[in-house]
Amino acid sequence: MPSIKDVVARNFKMRKSKMVALLLPSIWHPFFSELAYYIEDELDREGFKLMLCNSGGKPEKELYYLDMLRQNKVAGIVGITYNDIENSVSNDIPIVSIDRHINKIAINDILAANYIERARRQGIRVPEQPVEEMARMAIRLLYKKIEGETLDQQVYRLPVAFKQGETT
Repeated sequence: MPSIKDVVARNFKMRKSKMVALLLPSIWHPFFSELAYYIEDELDREGFKLMLCNSGGKPEKELYYLDMLRQNKVAGIVGITYNDIENSVSNDIPIVSIDRHINKIAINDILAANYIERARRQGIRVPEQPVEEMARMAIRLLYKKIEGETLDQQVYRLPVAFKQGETT
């Protein structure tokens, strides 16, 4: 079994890795931790590893992470950010952004995240499926970007339908 140093050295030499970063504003919030769970699960199925980057919603920390991820040659990034970091996103790393449209790169903008969170705050029970599907869709799109495929569209939306009477 190769050592961690050998794997890192091979990744640098080959200029690719099996590491994907998840950039979140908080791991404290249940929505983000649930999303991280499903993203890690989907990555693991394909032999990728997850690097969790918890920015605390601070733009300077997000910029630090973006630079660190570029230097470490991650295979791709899935991110949720509420800060204006568009000009700092590198074009050489495939990225899928959830709930924000960044014009420089092909994006998965799943607006359902806002609706899910708003419903939960109002005490409406939201089934797990939308968050799981959001994670799986994001990773499927990221795989396509990593493989150099052109996406059919720039914005992907996950439809969410709430059923009346399903409250806590």
